[in-house]
Amino acid sequence: MSTRASSPFVSLILPSFNEGQKLQETVESLLVSTQQTFEILVVDNGSTDGSSDFLRKAPPDGLVRLLRTEHRLGVVGARHAGAAQARGDVLAFCDAHMLFPHDWLSALLAELVPGVGLVGPGIAIWGEPDGALACGSMWRNPALDLGEIQLDSHDPADVAMLGGACHVMPRTLFQSLGGYDPGMVDWGMEDQELCLRLWTLGHRVRVVPEVRIQHYYRDFVPSALATNLTYNKLRTIFTHFSPDRVTESVAAVSQEPGFAEAYERVAESDVWDRRAVLEGQRVRDAEWVFDKFRLPLSDLSTPAHA
Repeated sequence: MSTRASSPFVSLILPSFNEGQKLQETVESLLVSTQQTFEILVVDNGSTDGSSDFLRKAPPDGLVRLLRTEHRLGVVGARHAGAAQARGDVLAFCDAHMLFPHDWLSALLAELVPGVGLVGPGIAIWGEPDGALACGSMWRNPALDLGEIQLDSHDPADVAMLGGACHVMPRTLFQSLGGYDPGMVDWGMEDQELCLRLWTLGHRVRVVPEVRIQHYYRDFVPSALATNLTYNKLRTIFTHFSPDRVTESVAAVSQEPGFAEAYERVAESDVWDRRAVLEGQRVRDAEWVFDKFRLPLSDLSTPAHA
């Protein structure tokens, strides 16, 4: 039996907001580079630039589908909207400004074995396919500022976290987890929280550096998104961290935009119920993850054993 015939059906979910020509280039790249059986779901998340209009002429074979939202849903809402319409056994969440190498998906699926919850590629800069490669990410400090991981080897490896640009996971696992934290707003932290949650629930997160996907990076974060990022950071902290770690990280995040408002919103949210549910499900805590990957959050971390 051929690899293609025995492989799972994959739903490629692309949330999109005012991506311009990058969206069409991304879809075209997926169509010529993906050797698995697949469908593409573009979730137009309230775009005003007409960037998804070209999909109105998509072939009527169901290979590419366009889903339009009535209003902005944020990253999590758009991904969940796509997942709800997906038909695949595997869900692949991809940014709508990426270029993909030949047969990239097969290498990721090969690592999606029992015990592994999430797999992603190495990420290069758009236009620099042979340049520096980000192989996952990690928090650099108590304020949860993110740093990229660079590996010496091209072999697949466990990593603390994967960025949101591209990752795949079994649909059944996604559904059992309830997907991304639905309480996240707009943009930021949803992928990091998912990875931390997967590790604490007993699943592994893997990167495949030999797969080099090119990602277009924007130069700035609008102030409104920065304020909501503060909220998402606090939500992650209160959901997962130990009491001492909460105290330390909240103090660090207090210097960020919109802290007072974000803190009040989180305190009045469902975060405490969510924390209680997860505490009953975890097989390891967040400190285990910090120690395993030597995340340089603070002196609260204990030395990891080799």
